[in-house]
Amino acid sequence: MDMLKLEILDLSGNNAIQVLPSLSGATGLKTLILDGCAELDHVGPGLPPSLESFSFDAGAGDDGRSTAKISRITLAGCANLVDITLLGSLSKLEELDLSGTPVKILDLKKEIQVQNLQRIFLIGCKQLRSIIWPEKRMEQLRLVCIDTRQELVLTETSRDSLVCPEQEKYCHARVSVTDMRFFQSLVATDGEVFRWITTPFKLNLNLSCTSNDDGIFISRTKKHVRSSNLHKPLISMACLIYNDISIEEIATNKADGSSALQFEPQDLHVEIGQGAINTEVLNPQSTSARAIRFMMDRVMSLHVHDSCSITTIIPKHIASTGQEIHYPALKWCRVEKCPKLEVVFHTNYDGQEIYFKQLETFWAADLLMARSIWSRGRPFDGDDIKSFAKLQAIHLHMCPRLQFVLPLSWGDTLSSLETIHIVCCRDLKQVFPVESGFLKRVATGHPNGMLEFPKLKHLYLHDLSCLQQICEAKIFAPELETVRIRGCWGLRRLPATDRHRRHGRLVAVDCEKDWWDNLEWDGLDVGHQPSLFAPRHPTYYKKRLLRTTVLR
Repeated sequence: MDMLKLEILDLSGNNAIQVLPSLSGATGLKTLILDGCAELDHVGPGLPPSLESFSFDAGAGDDGRSTAKISRITLAGCANLVDITLLGSLSKLEELDLSGTPVKILDLKKEIQVQNLQRIFLIGCKQLRSIIWPEKRMEQLRLVCIDTRQELVLTETSRDSLVCPEQEKYCHARVSVTDMRFFQSLVATDGEVFRWITTPFKLNLNLSCTSNDDGIFISRTKKHVRSSNLHKPLISMACLIYNDISIEEIATNKADGSSALQFEPQDLHVEIGQGAINTEVLNPQSTSARAIRFMMDRVMSLHVHDSCSITTIIPKHIASTGQEIHYPALKWCRVEKCPKLEVVFHTNYDGQEIYFKQLETFWAADLLMARSIWSRGRPFDGDDIKSFAKLQAIHLHMCPRLQFVLPLSWGDTLSSLETIHIVCCRDLKQVFPVESGFLKRVATGHPNGMLEFPKLKHLYLHDLSCLQQICEAKIFAPELETVRIRGCWGLRRLPATDRHRRHGRLVAVDCEKDWWDNLEWDGLDVGHQPSLFAPRHPTYYKKRLLRTTVLR
């Protein structure tokens, strides 16, 4: 049959049809109606791109249960599809693929039951604005793929790699959008729960206008993230004026075996990249704002990069008083190449909520305008032993305007911090400023008036011309092992250490001789004396020796 001129195909009530005939030749087909086709097993793939309207009404049997056997509906590639009608109880539907269609709202709540739906594909749906989820959670859902940024071709190979993880006993969701306000489509109306799933899940959320900067992909075995090349920073390498030590050696931290740069995204991962729409316009009481707070209070890993517009990760007005974001689940954070970013996190310690209690590694690079990583919040006079309690490493590279990193004001120390690693931050004056009330408590109530960093082992400071203090309070670091310092001429003190060094091993210090000779010391009784350190100076400080005997 010649189907070239076919525009409308209505098979309503056909209980005999099990397999839809190939419609690839119906290049002019605009309307497809399959209401009541109870025996039909699947729809698509291969429907013509000319299709504008699709309808499937499953209806319901005499006992209230649908007899529809359809398990898969694939409308991928129907770029002109403006009217999609799915009604009734689709109790056996396992897969819904609307990739490449102009769908704006996907309503899975009104007049449709998809309780056994396992896979949803919305890849290349550039006009998608909202998803309305069922009231009851979708316990069978195993794979959700949403990408509103640009049209993508989902090949059989790539489809296989996406579908494979569903064999695991939890839901994989990968969402790539341009607007942070889409968060509201992932949470319930009240912004307090993921209503669409109950099983353990993994969610990768990417905010970006392009797909080529998306470093996350799902493979058959595990997820990976591509690290940016540390060896190609935005700032000129001319700032590295010391040729006896390379940026590669400093950046990779080979000496302490740090694994901070080796990362696999956590179960709930958020990536914000190039072209992500700014959220400055959001009303802090809006559904979108509540959804953003909900999401960021559950994010486990965060990667922000290549954004030329954002001035802070989450605008301060969204996390206003009484509605602060505490990032209690965040374990790993990396921020890079955001030239207008001024403050990474806005924080206010109120003594009732714990901030960053799971954070282990923070890494930042090429933040040209950033003046602080964590802002100065409200002073807090109480004790808090959980905020930042698991923070192990801080890595900062090429942040020329940075003035301080983390203000200490919650009445406790950074009990797990092992590595401080800062390179080319010329305006940095203090790494850890201390609020006045806490500073007095340290001076009067702590042993020897020092703030203890019990696990600090590695201290790398390179080309910090304005640095005056590591911490506004004096530091005691009993486990200190290695110190590597270049170009920090304003720094006059090293941390004190245990005067009874373990196994008699001294703290290894690699520094300029002129800088070492000008250090200030408090004495051996408080663990602050040159005899506890083993300095090593660059070769250009060695006294030149004559190669031959002087003739007289």
